[in-house]
Amino acid sequence: MMRFLSMISIGLQARPRPGAAMLVAAIGGIASGAPSWAAEAASPTTSPATVWRLPTLGGKVWWVDVWEQDGYRIQTHKVTGVRRLLDPANVLIAMGDFEDCQTALARELETPPDSAAVNLNIELPTLGGAQFWGDEFFSRGWKIQRNAITTHYRLLDGDGTRRAWGTYEQCAREWRRLTPNDGATSRAATLVILLHGILRSPDSFNKLAGRLRQAGYDVCAMAYPSTQASIPTHADQLNRLLERLEGYDRIHFVCHSMGGLVVRKALSQRADPRVVRLVTLGTPHKGSIEANLLRDWYPYKVIFGPSGQQLIEGSEAFAASLPPPLCPMGCIAGGRQDGNGYSPIVPGDDDGTVSVASALYDGATDRRIVESLHSFLMNNDEVIEATLRFLQSGRF
Repeated sequence: MMRFLSMISIGLQARPRPGAAMLVAAIGGIASGAPSWAAEAASPTTSPATVWRLPTLGGKVWWVDVWEQDGYRIQTHKVTGVRRLLDPANVLIAMGDFEDCQTALARELETPPDSAAVNLNIELPTLGGAQFWGDEFFSRGWKIQRNAITTHYRLLDGDGTRRAWGTYEQCAREWRRLTPNDGATSRAATLVILLHGILRSPDSFNKLAGRLRQAGYDVCAMAYPSTQASIPTHADQLNRLLERLEGYDRIHFVCHSMGGLVVRKALSQRADPRVVRLVTLGTPHKGSIEANLLRDWYPYKVIFGPSGQQLIEGSEAFAASLPPPLCPMGCIAGGRQDGNGYSPIVPGDDDGTVSVASALYDGATDRRIVESLHSFLMNNDEVIEATLRFLQSGRF
């Protein structure tokens, strides 16, 4: 079968990884004919195979696995019969006939894990990560993000342009190459991490982020796939980012809605002495009655995902399981301050989504009610100035 045009080829010759010969030999067991190709394919003198390095969805509809070991898979297309090789992250390594995939696997396993191989990248602007990307690393606006569907990574610069993609290690290497003096220049001593709510994005904090930068803070508006995983999974992602975060003596959090629950869960799992203060804006610390009413409605399940099921109120709610935060926390609630609120289905005062009683945590260091709807709290001028005062002094 004709081989497809190569987009990028890894031609590095290096010491084989442990287990390479075993994997190559294992594939030979399902190939037709004598298995003599195994030794030849594993040989450093074998000609380069066709290597693509493109993310895929793993082939759930049109592709059938014909071999799998240690996460590597060879698949056959149901219609065309073409073969392809995927790595453990569902990245397409090679495509063509069976021999192409065999040779590509041998070449892949010959490449050391710390190889300087870089995937083909077209520098394109992105949306910065909306519902499918999560920040795993941050430094001076640069981010390494993980895709919730394909599980591959990408490196974004401060303008949101993709500069590399592949594994986390590949993106980290490229970041170090592109920013060799990152640790040599001064930066603000304090970082403010902003976490958006469900179905929102980092862009929802643009106005607040600008004001915080004016006040001298570094700001990370963190992306996370709010509808694609549970709140504990989002908290794990945040903790990975914190573990990799360097150069800051103090960290503050400002969170809208569900973002506050993500931070509280993360801090309950991993104590970080750099964390100083936390501000929540309309966070349902006691859950939301709207989630209770909608949780069994199919469109709600599809749109809001696993996290949406955890926003319910009551003694069995996820929010009720969280311990009190160890750092000072200020809570701002939206409401009309007339006893009725904006929503006819939420008891008492509310911001149209979350009740004041739920948004104002009982053990908070300071609490405040602002006349605002839920979705616009982070853009409210009164909220922005009150948030800045709390970060500076611990009081609204």
